[in-house]
Order: sequence, then C-alpha cells, then structure tokens
Amino acid sequence: MTTQKLVKKQIVTANLNHLPGDEKLVTIGDIAQAAANNPGYVAPPLNPTPATVQGDITSAQALITKRDNARALAEQYTQQVNDAIAALENIIVSQWVNQVQNTPNITVAQIKALHLGVKGVVTGQTPATAKLEKEIKLESTPIIGKIDRNVTGQHTLEVHDSITKKTRLPAGVKRIDLYGQTAGTAPTNLADLMANGGGFIGTFKKHKFVNVFSTAVITGAANKKGQPEYYIAVYIDKDTLKPTTQSPVVSALIN
Repeated sequence: MTTQKLVKKQIVTANLNHLPGDEKLVTIGDIAQAAANNPGYVAPPLNPTPATVQGDITSAQALITKRDNARALAEQYTQQVNDAIAALENIIVSQWVNQVQNTPNITVAQIKALHLGVKGVVTGQTPATAKLEKEIKLESTPIIGKIDRNVTGQHTLEVHDSITKKTRLPAGVKRIDLYGQTAGTAPTNLADLMANGGGFIGTFKKHKFVNVFSTAVITGAANKKGQPEYYIAVYIDKDTLKPTTQSPVVSALIN
C-alpha cells in the first residue's frame, strides 16, 4: 500500500483590509517595488506590470497631496472668516455701542434707525436687539474642530461655535444635528452629502458626539476601514425647528 503525502495549498493574501487608506498606499508601493525587484518569481509575468502599478501609485500620491493641501487651505480660510467676523462683532459690541451710548441727547428712534437696540424698550415690532441677535445667529455656524480616532470603530467629534469660539449652543439654537457620508466623493455641502448616499447620524446639545460605526462598516463584506467618513454639523433653530447654518465639511479615516 502506497501512502501519498497531501500537500496543503498555499493561499496568497494581500493583508490590506485592516490598513487606513494612506498606509494602504505605502504597503501597495512596497509590494510593487518587491515585484519589480524579483521579476522571475511569477510566471507568466504580473499583469499589469509593476512599472504600471508604480505609475498609478505616483498619481495617487499626487492626489493625496492635493487633498491635504485643499483641506489645509479650507481650514485656513474658515479660521480667517471666523476671525474676521469676530473682529467685526467686537467693533460693534465693544466700540460702536459705547460710542452711541455716550452720544448726548440721542433718541430711541435714532438708535433704532442705526439698527441697534435699547434695553427694556418694547414697541410692538421686532426689537432691534432681537434683529441683531437673529443676524448674528444666521452668520454663526457650528465648527467641527476635532475628531478623535483613539478608539477603534468610533469617532468622537468636538464642536464649537464659529463666532463665540465656545462649545455651548448660541442663543436661538435648540440643538445640533450631525450628518455623515461613508467614503465616496467628498461633498461640498449637505445637499451633496445626501445625494452621495449620506444621511442623518444623530443629534446632540453638548459639544461632543460619539459616532460608533456599525459592524458592517468595520468588519462586514463592505468593509470601509481606512476610508474617509465625511461629516457636516447643522444648527437647528429653537423657534422653527428647521436647519439654519451648517459647518464646513470635515473628514476622518474610519479606524
């Protein structure tokens, strides 16, 4: 009786699924370089060739650079806009209001004509102070200032106000609604996010929100680890319960 030895079939794996996007690209580059260094190991030769893959890697790296530069520029402009608005608010509140207050014999009608308010005066119309508060509220936006990825499978978002720079909700805002889009084309606003398949994640009143990803996103067949999650925070008006302003789009890789 002849005994045949069974040879276990080797299963080749790429080991890429667990890596974030940028790290995945580095590993793919290592694989492509190794293939270029050892052309005789695979028969017939690899298709597409290592040189072609290395060219695609270079193109992807250029896109990453453009993306990172665009993000940095957007953050810079957002901060500049917020600083400009805060400086203008300071002029009105800390300088002009005092100058008007100290003007001899100025009347209530003249103060109202300047679109300023007089404390305690009720005319039956919308007081100028309320109007000014409404205008400030329309300029105020939520800002997602930080996304913590320290815990696997979740993002912790921290939100502050664009004008006050504080974490508490501004006057006239009832809550913050958070929307998200997993991977895909980066949205420029909430309409884009919804059109790209994104949707409502949750609501909160404090400055922190923890977004816990589903098992399907982390380990399922449609594994999205290493892909970006795009976020938009939206202020909800206390009186109308409708959206007022929304944050700039921010993103973080799913961990």
